[in-house]
Amino acid sequence: MTERQWDIQRQEETIRFLYTQRLSQFNVRRDHEWKIVFGVLVLLGAVDASLITGPLCISPWQPVFWVGILALLLATVCYEFIVQKRNRVDRIVMDSMQKQLCEAAGIARGSKIRVRTDSEREDRFDHEPPPGIRNWTYLWAFWAQVLVLLFACAVSFVVPHLACDLKKEKVEAEKAEIQRLAPGATRHPGRHGL
Repeated sequence: MTERQWDIQRQEETIRFLYTQRLSQFNVRRDHEWKIVFGVLVLLGAVDASLITGPLCISPWQPVFWVGILALLLATVCYEFIVQKRNRVDRIVMDSMQKQLCEAAGIARGSKIRVRTDSEREDRFDHEPPPGIRNWTYLWAFWAQVLVLLFACAVSFVVPHLACDLKKEKVEAEKAEIQRLAPGATRHPGRHGL
C-alpha cells in the first residue's frame, strides 16, 4: 500500500468515525429532548392531580400559577427549538460526511445511498442545498411536542378552578348533610375533620 493510499484510507476512517460520533450525539439529544417533554408533562400532571385530590385551593394565587405554567411552556419550547436547530446542523454535517464517503467509495451519484438524512423525498445532497430550519424535515417532532405541551398547559390552566369548585361543592354537600341530620347544629368547614 502506498503512502497516498494509506492517507486516503486513514481519511475515510476518520470521516466514518466522525460520522458515527455525530450520529451518536444526535441520538442522545433526540432521547434527551423527549425526556424533557415527558418530564414537563409528568410535572404538570402531578401538580394537577395534587390540586384535584388535595385539600389545597389556589384560587387567590391562580394568576401566579398561570404565569408559572406559561414560563414552563416558554422555557421548554425555546429549549426544544434550540435542540432542533442543533440537530439540523448535525444532519447537514452528516450529509456532508456521507457525501465524502460516497465519493471516496466511488458510489454513483444517482444511488439511493446518497439520499439526505431524514429527507421526506429522495433529495440527494448532490442536487440542492439543505432546507432551512423551518422545513418540516427538521421540525416535525418539535411541532408534535409543542402541540402536546400546549394541550397539557391548557388543561393545567383550568384544573385549579375546577379543583376549587369541586372542593366547594364537597364542603357545601357536607354542610347540607349535617343540616339534614342535625337541623340545629352548624359546623364550619375545616373544623372537626371537615
